Amino acid sequence: MFKKTTVMILMFALFSPAMLYAKHSPVSSPFSFSLKVQPAISITLVGNMAFSAVSVPAAATDVILLPLASNTNGNGSAASFTVTGKAGEYFTASVQNATTVLGIGEALANPMSADSFLIGEGGAGSYPYIGTFGVSNTIYVGCTLHMTASQAAGDYAGSNSLLVSYN
Repeated sequence: MFKKTTVMILMFALFSPAMLYAKHSPVSSPFSFSLKVQPAISITLVGNMAFSAVSVPAAATDVILLPLASNTNGNGSAASFTVTGKAGEYFTASVQNATTVLGIGEALANPMSADSFLIGEGGAGSYPYIGTFGVSNTIYVGCTLHMTASQAAGDYAGSNSLLVSYN
């Protein structure tokens, strides 16, 4: 019994987990951390989006406002913003809500919608818009306004927000 127990203890000592791993040292490889802190993006509203006055339509119609400094189609003026960030860095501009509801008064009576937003710096625009920061960028926001047949006359209003972030 003594010999059997001694042999078992010796075998356990020889093949214990500590002994199996004692011959292998851990291997390491250093790594570093990096972080790029960009200057804050600044957005300043230059002008609100303003559609030209239209007559009550007999049939449903769309009014398109292009993202240009001056809309030659006579449909009004695009919203415009001055946007600044780190020169040479790419940015993305979009709007907070894909569809905006316009209506009369606080209750948004007789609603109509605006969507298909286009954003640009004076060209055809895209959505979302991807640009490169210069010293200062002027961004224009246009959209498509959907009027129903016999849309009620009145002063309509709605709101949305421009979102700009580094890529």
